[in-house]
Amino acid sequence: MRKTSASREADTAATFRAATRFTPSPVIECCYALAHVCDEQRDAAVHSAWSDAARRRLSPGFWRRYEQVGAWPMAWTVVPDLLENFDESCSIEALVTRLKAIEPRELATHFLAGVLHPVPLVRSVVSGELTLRAAVGRAPPVHREWLLFAGLYPFDETAPVTRMLQQTLDVPRRVGQSLAAMLDEFWSTVFGGTWQLLKVQYEQSVAEKARLQAGCTPQRLADELRLRVEINLSKGYLQAVRGGYRLPLSRLGTAWMVPSAFNVRHLWHVLPARGKHDALFPYFDPSIDIGIARAADRQDRRRPDPQFDPTLVFRALADTARYSMVLLLGTSPRTATELGERLSLSKGTISHHVHILREADLVRRVVEGNTMLLQLNRSTLEQLSAETLRAVESGTDVAARRQKKVSRANRRAS
Repeated sequence: MRKTSASREADTAATFRAATRFTPSPVIECCYALAHVCDEQRDAAVHSAWSDAARRRLSPGFWRRYEQVGAWPMAWTVVPDLLENFDESCSIEALVTRLKAIEPRELATHFLAGVLHPVPLVRSVVSGELTLRAAVGRAPPVHREWLLFAGLYPFDETAPVTRMLQQTLDVPRRVGQSLAAMLDEFWSTVFGGTWQLLKVQYEQSVAEKARLQAGCTPQRLADELRLRVEINLSKGYLQAVRGGYRLPLSRLGTAWMVPSAFNVRHLWHVLPARGKHDALFPYFDPSIDIGIARAADRQDRRRPDPQFDPTLVFRALADTARYSMVLLLGTSPRTATELGERLSLSKGTISHHVHILREADLVRRVVEGNTMLLQLNRSTLEQLSAETLRAVESGTDVAARRQKKVSRANRRAS
């Protein structure tokens, strides 16, 4: 007997639940904590006192190495991609050893794949057929939003991400040795002790989220954990909101849910694993209290999402249908069905638009009785003007510096 669409979706949901595992990971959290510590533009509301203290404890040699490899803080969020067959037993020692021993070409391939993504482009750059600049120029339009977020688009050879990736191409062995030394120092002098103090909190987060999974759909779980993915059961794939990366669920090995106190950007990973691909989600849990930050900071950390992103808001509002949905929700909360009827849009189209609006934190779901309503998040709109002004002023400063650099070059040429 042929299965109905609903029956197939239920089977796919059950398969996804069976593939989902919750676990704390000192390796993943150490990398994300190090990215946070190295990021001078980090959100001041998240563990600022702890991060400042951590920076002071790291040696001058650490910071010299960091500058030598490009000084790109997000590099530490790419390092977990080097793990082979991730599981609960992965250790910092194993990752340090991997960084020291990895083949130069493999290191370059992993780092480029973690940022540039499309495999053909990565291979062309590593083989020397394309320059990094040319590869960025050839990236699919759907992928450019991710490259913009990572700092690789528009291409700027002086940007930290560009310098870092070029280093992995030019001197990969030195990069691997430097990353290994920095990671080892950070763990031994800063994060190893912090992890021991926090381990119970991470275990509590895992237990709580595992209980949550038992009573909700895969997409609802992703929404609750603020994962920036769309899980489409009817078509059988999960897809990144940024960059358009799509992983067929038939190729999914394990979906790892790993608690993080530092992944405010909601990044995630896809790792090769035993002929399939594991999805690794370091979900941001603002309730994890590292115990060193000031009491005032603790209250701020409990905000649902401290990483406000004006780019996502503008992208969401740029579409006429989504803008109309926001206007309707501004008058009162409504169901997705009601929005579809008012705007003459199909269920699938409404679902797609709602996902983008929720990703921008413009819309939130609220339950009234047995009804799921969509509600406008007015605080996001209130933040938009101030954050946009800061971003524009920052961009103006960058543009002015680049113009001065061009002017100096022109004078030397003449």
